[in-house]
Amino acid sequence: RGWLLTATMAPAIAWAQEPDVCERLGAAEAERSRCAREHYGAREYVTAARIFEELWRNTGAAKYLYNAAAAREAAGSDARALAHWLRYAAISEPSSTEQAEAEGRMSKLRARLITTTIEVTPAAALGPEAALSFERDLGGEVETFDYPVGLLSGAQPGVFTVHLEPGTWRLRVVPDSPVPAYNAEHASHSAALVVGAVATALHVALVPEHADLVLRFSPPDVLGRG
Repeated sequence: RGWLLTATMAPAIAWAQEPDVCERLGAAEAERSRCAREHYGAREYVTAARIFEELWRNTGAAKYLYNAAAAREAAGSDARALAHWLRYAAISEPSSTEQAEAEGRMSKLRARLITTTIEVTPAAALGPEAALSFERDLGGEVETFDYPVGLLSGAQPGVFTVHLEPGTWRLRVVPDSPVPAYNAEHASHSAALVVGAVATALHVALVPEHADLVLRFSPPDVLGRG
């Protein structure tokens, strides 16, 4: 567990020595990981989270997702942290100790957030890689994260439970449908979601994209022949 933030927090002074190490083109993975931990040690949690998230996207290593989740939680982005923890628990094959820690963190985050039920119809339009994407404006900065629906599947097809902070969100459904017409960027694939102080629900009806089909028969007299 040497890669975990709890074991590798660096003193803030270390960051001042190399302020642009994370900005250098082609910086090595170890360098980027080190400066992310230094940002975390300096309580610059959002910056640390961004670097860890990029490292996870680049490498697929669960340790960076763990650290990104911890940094987002420390920054107060509870819904985004929960999305990371849920994905981490699903892909990391953690030890029993780490699994218990992840479950404990998720339980505490859910208790602080608002339960939100989202129903997507028709459920058959959702493919195996479908996702729900959430976005909100934090006053000049846009926070975005997504859930693969496979992590949220419940007893009823097309009905998903997520946990969000109160406020106005933009939900976007990425169907990844076996029917190509459902995958178009159509307005019905997104909806405003206002989360209040109590549990809320939202229904999103997916509409396939349609196009006009024009048939021309030639020569014209063929129509007279039936």
